Amino acid sequence: MTLTPAGGTWRRTALAVTGFVWILGAAPTAADVQVTVDPPRLEVSTFTTAMPLRITVRVDPGARPVVVIRGRATEATFNRKIRIGPIWLNSGQVHVSGTPTLLLRFSPGPIEALLGRDAIDAHQLDAEAIVRTMHVAPAEADEPAIRDSYLALRTGDGSYRFVDSGEETVTPGASPGEFTVTLHWPATAPTATYDVTVYACRDGAVDAVATTPLDVAAIGVAAWLASAATTHAPLYGAVAVAVAIALGFGIDFLVTFFRRRGGGGRGSEAHSPGRLSAH
Repeated sequence: MTLTPAGGTWRRTALAVTGFVWILGAAPTAADVQVTVDPPRLEVSTFTTAMPLRITVRVDPGARPVVVIRGRATEATFNRKIRIGPIWLNSGQVHVSGTPTLLLRFSPGPIEALLGRDAIDAHQLDAEAIVRTMHVAPAEADEPAIRDSYLALRTGDGSYRFVDSGEETVTPGASPGEFTVTLHWPATAPTATYDVTVYACRDGAVDAVATTPLDVAAIGVAAWLASAATTHAPLYGAVAVAVAIALGFGIDFLVTFFRRRGGGGRGSEAHSPGRLSAH
């Protein structure tokens, strides 16, 4: 069922024209902002470590830009742990939604000096905004410690970064209104299409917005593995098992070989303090 305004065709037309004029007069437009990403596509291989990325923006000289690289909204499930004495135990699961897979924010200074709290929260531009806008289920698990723990996980693995100083901050360019950000793409970010968004800030509010896509794609062996894991799961599993067995035999062969070259006796073996293993 749909709802329409009462009063006939002329009334609907008048409302549409009034709304259109209001949008033109009040809403931010991308025409006021330009953004260029170099390169516009990142290719990730098995041995890729650091990939430089340069973002150039142009805004009105009276505005200041905030640059955000954002992934799609995600939902994730985590094990909830509680501490009983010195022991941590699993206590059910927690479902977190309303947060992006990746959020890298760069600004030419503290975000609080550029925007008011409402605008920061509306666009998820700092850690506090993420904590405020995420959704936690079940309701009895929604407590500050859970939200803070989620944020710590994301910032710890490099998925969330909020930069307002240092080498990767937004810096003025050669001409008025031009700014650049040069960063290294996080190796932990999954292959996907991301949004590079520029918010032109003026008088504590967002004055204009522009967005351009950034493609991050796998190539070579990494691309084959990503494709096989989803489209040829049995083959992928068989290859993974075979590689694991081959590595096991190979390591065993090398250890035996070097032991024999070293004399083979117990006196030639180095003392090992042991190692940790996941259970």
